[in-house]
Amino acid sequence: MSELLTAVKNLREFTFRPPSQIGSFSMSAIEKLRAELEKNSDRSLSISPVEKDALLRKWIGGDRNFLRREIKKLPFIMFDARLELDDMTEMLRLLNLSRETQLKNIIAVYLLNFDGSDKSHLLRQTIFERMSAREYRSKMLNRIYRDDGAIFTGDCFECMSALYKNCSGIDEALSAIGLTDFFKGSNFIRRSLKHFLCSTTIDIRRRLEILYEIDAEPNNIFDGVIRSSTDAVIPDVEAIDNPSDKADAKKHCLEIFYRELGDPRFGSLTYKWDNVSSKAREIFLHWLAENDLDLFFKIIDRAAVDRMWRHRKKFWKAYLPYITNTWVFLGKEAQHFAKQAGDKILHHGNLFGGGSNQSVLLFQIGKYVFVEWSHNGKLRAYYYDDVKNWFGAEDIRRIRIMSSFIVEDWIHANPLSGTWQRKVSWWLEKNCGIDSEIWWREKRH
Repeated sequence: MSELLTAVKNLREFTFRPPSQIGSFSMSAIEKLRAELEKNSDRSLSISPVEKDALLRKWIGGDRNFLRREIKKLPFIMFDARLELDDMTEMLRLLNLSRETQLKNIIAVYLLNFDGSDKSHLLRQTIFERMSAREYRSKMLNRIYRDDGAIFTGDCFECMSALYKNCSGIDEALSAIGLTDFFKGSNFIRRSLKHFLCSTTIDIRRRLEILYEIDAEPNNIFDGVIRSSTDAVIPDVEAIDNPSDKADAKKHCLEIFYRELGDPRFGSLTYKWDNVSSKAREIFLHWLAENDLDLFFKIIDRAAVDRMWRHRKKFWKAYLPYITNTWVFLGKEAQHFAKQAGDKILHHGNLFGGGSNQSVLLFQIGKYVFVEWSHNGKLRAYYYDDVKNWFGAEDIRRIRIMSSFIVEDWIHANPLSGTWQRKVSWWLEKNCGIDSEIWWREKRH
C-alpha cells in the first residue's frame, strides 16, 4: 500500500507542476498508477478463505447480527453448496444495492460463479432490476449501464457473442463492458466464449481468431472452452470453401484439439473423445490420417530414397475419405527428419531393423491394413484382425512386419503410366467396394 500512496503523491505533485517541468514526467508512471489502482479495486472483489469460513459458520448457525462490513461481504458465500436459494434471497434483502460497493460485489460473484443454476438466474434478475440511470463512480458500472445491462438479460450470451465478433479480441470485448483481467477466467466469460465458438451463424474464420487467442492464453484460464467447442468448430472448418483458408485452419485446429483432447485412436487420453460427436471425431481422424500421410512422405523427400514418392502420395490422397486408422513407425534417423519437417503431432512408434532412416506407414481401409515402406519396398496388404495391435504400438521390428501373413502385395512399377496404381485401385474396388474411378479422377487433376 505504501507504494500506491507514493505513486498518488507523485501524481499530485506532477499535477501542480509548472508547464515547463511537465515534460520530464514519464506518462508510463501514470499508466502504472492506473494499473495499480485497478488491481487494488479488483482485490476488493474477493474475500480470504478465513473470512469466508467465519461468515458461513455465522450464517449456518442462524446468527443474523452482521456488522456492516460483514454484510457487504455476504455475496461471496452465496454460491456455497451448503446454502440454498432461500439463503441467497434472504442475503439479498440484507444488502443495500444502492451502494456501489455492494452492487459491484454481487456482480463480481455472479460473473465468477455463474453456472446456469437458479442462483445465477436470481442474481442476474436482481442486478438487472437494480441498475439505475445514474452516473456511477465505478467505470465498470457505468459501462454496464451504458449497454442497458445487456449482459444481465436472458440474451446475455448473444450480447457477448456480438462483442467478441465486433471487437478486436477478448480483452477489448471485456474492456467494452468495464471488466478487467480479473474476470477473464470467470465462469461467465468462459460460458460466453463457449457460446460464441459454437455459434454457427458467425463466420468460422472469426470464431477461429478467438479460438487461437484462447489457445495462446497462458495459465489455462479458459480451461474447458476449447474442448466444449469441438462438435461445432471441426465440422465448420471442414466445410470452408477456400482451399488455402481451409488448409491453414485444419493445420491449426489439428494441433489445438490434439493438444487439448489427445489422440482419439490410441493412448490413455482417448476417453476425452467419448462425448465428442461421431461426425467431429470422424473428420478429426481423417485430418490425422492426412497428417500422417504428409509426414511419411516429407520424411521420404528429406531422406531422398524414392524420387517417385509423389505418385504414391497422390494415389493415397484420393483414398483419404476411406482411411479410418493410421500409424507411423520411424527409425532413429527418420525421427530426426520428422522433427526437421516441423510436425507438431509427433505421435509415432519406433522402427527397429533395417536402416535407421527407414519409416513405415500403416493405414486401414475396411478390413485390410496397408503398409507402405519409405525405401521403395512393396506395398503390402494384411487382414486388420491379424495386425490390429500394430496401431498405437510403441515399437515394432522390421522382421515382424515382413514375416506376418500377407494378403496381397504390389511393386510400385511404372508409376508414370499408372501400372501399380491401376492394379491397386481395381483390387480396392473388388475387395473394399471403392469405385476405382476415384483414383482416375484424381489422376486427371
